[in-house]
Amino acid sequence: MSWEESEEDWGVRPDGSSLHLSQNDYHRYIKEYWRKMPDDVPCEYSRPAGSLCEAQVTDSLYQRILDKSREYPYGLRVFDERQLEGQIMLGKQRSGWMKLGGDLSGRL
Repeated sequence: MSWEESEEDWGVRPDGSSLHLSQNDYHRYIKEYWRKMPDDVPCEYSRPAGSLCEAQVTDSLYQRILDKSREYPYGLRVFDERQLEGQIMLGKQRSGWMKLGGDLSGRL
């Protein structure tokens, strides 16, 4: 899942991705994330952007997701997607913030 950060007086920008072993884990992750947020809208916060997509990952990345799921339930949050290079192949249906090339980024 792609994430975006919303900041008062600045706007919205990409804020990494979260990786989950199942849709059920994703929904639990989101529920836990919002449960920890304050009742009032904070000046700065992250939120899901786009929709879920299936991905193929290497055995080592799968293990990282599994290990992190034990520490923070249900997923691995990655703020710098360069950490995933060569370890993940995203499905065609990915949406949300995506790198367009160079240092530009855009939203589908």
